[in-house]
Amino acid sequence: MTRINRPSSGAELRAAGKDTETVAACAALARPTATKTPNAMRRKDFTAIIPSRLSLDFSHPRSASASLTRGLDGGRRNVDKLPGLIRPSMTPFSRTLALAAALAAGVAMSAPDAAQAKSHGKGRIMADGYSRPAEEVLAEARKASGGAGWNLLRGIHVSGHEKAAAGDIRFETWVDPLRYGMRTETHQAAGVLTEGFNGQGDWRILPDGKTVAIDDHAAVGKLRTEAFLAAGGIFYTSRFEAHGELIGVKTNGGKSFDVLNVEPWGGSPRELWFDRSTHLLARIVDRTGAQAVTTELSDYRKVGPVRIAFHTLVRGPSAGAVQDRQLDSVIFTPADRSLFSLPRPDGAP
Repeated sequence: MTRINRPSSGAELRAAGKDTETVAACAALARPTATKTPNAMRRKDFTAIIPSRLSLDFSHPRSASASLTRGLDGGRRNVDKLPGLIRPSMTPFSRTLALAAALAAGVAMSAPDAAQAKSHGKGRIMADGYSRPAEEVLAEARKASGGAGWNLLRGIHVSGHEKAAAGDIRFETWVDPLRYGMRTETHQAAGVLTEGFNGQGDWRILPDGKTVAIDDHAAVGKLRTEAFLAAGGIFYTSRFEAHGELIGVKTNGGKSFDVLNVEPWGGSPRELWFDRSTHLLARIVDRTGAQAVTTELSDYRKVGPVRIAFHTLVRGPSAGAVQDRQLDSVIFTPADRSLFSLPRPDGAP
């Protein structure tokens, strides 16, 4: 167990004759980061230098233990997000000091920022990573829906139909579970509407053949979130960067649910409701608009190594608006990345 009285400043370290790498690492880790940086290294790269438990000798009352826990989690994420500062050439003492600075920065931010991060809706600030309670809920959900089987997927291709008064509407969707990518083709009466997302941009090809590039931050964020959920991004916590926290336990229709608030990096937040009896995702709630949009998932079936919800029912945002979709087939095949980008015009180089 490591006991840390307080983080050392750069001046104190230099006065003590510590190496330049140690001073630079501590200073950078303790300095607030203005922009969000996607994870570039896996957590396993630091398992040898990050102890599972640390005791901090700060003057916080015992009632602040939850805040300290969030601070420790924030410190570990600080180390994950700054891969260039922990180097193999650094001595064990240097690594310990660098970790101390990261943990101190996380704890210092936990009290004021945690309260702000818990507010829901537009304009809030949320930290990166999942809280411990959220990780536990997701671990149970992953286990219930296939466990390690999710690691085998390289691409998802589904086809199905949407029930409509004028007749069923056929659709096909391709998803990349390795990195952001999604394409949906909807066969309407006027023709095929194609919408794609390659991780950076959203585009559409209308039934009349007209191509439209979507240059709207909110629209791109919405589709990024849809691609994240369609790929099972909640089961790849080290692959897709996101924030997630446990809201609490809620009841609906006589059932109890563990409810998480999850927001993928660059996307928009969603409430995810996991049935406490089956641990499967049963409901997704979008509260970013004036009216909530609720998606109910059911008819889970085992396809290959995982379990997939074959039926979704979307209600909202307007009263009476309902989208009823049923999958007919699910195929796991490596994703063709060219599907997710806007096709080049004929004759383009």
